[in-house]
Amino acid sequence: MTKKNAEVRTFASPLSILVAGDLTALLLFVLIGRTGSHGMPFSLLQSLPTAVPFAAGWIIASAMLRGYRSSAVSAPVKAVLSSLIICCLAVPIGLLFRSLWLWRPPGIIFALVAFPLTALFMSSWRLLFALAFGKLNRRGR
Repeated sequence: MTKKNAEVRTFASPLSILVAGDLTALLLFVLIGRTGSHGMPFSLLQSLPTAVPFAAGWIIASAMLRGYRSSAVSAPVKAVLSSLIICCLAVPIGLLFRSLWLWRPPGIIFALVAFPLTALFMSSWRLLFALAFGKLNRRGR
């Protein structure tokens, strides 16, 4: 198989999968928090005031800290560490954006819970990504 044929068969680039997975993991964090912890109905639309600010914070922090470079997710340990570092910037940005969107500061409990849960969701996702794409890269893909 030629390289040209291999490129045609590729569904999506690793970067687009990483970004889509990041956004999906953040949305899951919000949906599980709303439905599980707060007993709110499942609603993508009503989740936007929380999901969008955190997604924006994550994208901004990832761009600033180079979290979308292949080296940031090239190995499981690197993927987890980069996730934790990005969280240190992304969560405060997300909390700020959410406060501006809702015109009120976040509750102290929400702010305290946001970091460890975001870190858990994002580290888990990026660990899976590093494991999956590490295997693909070792196979010569």
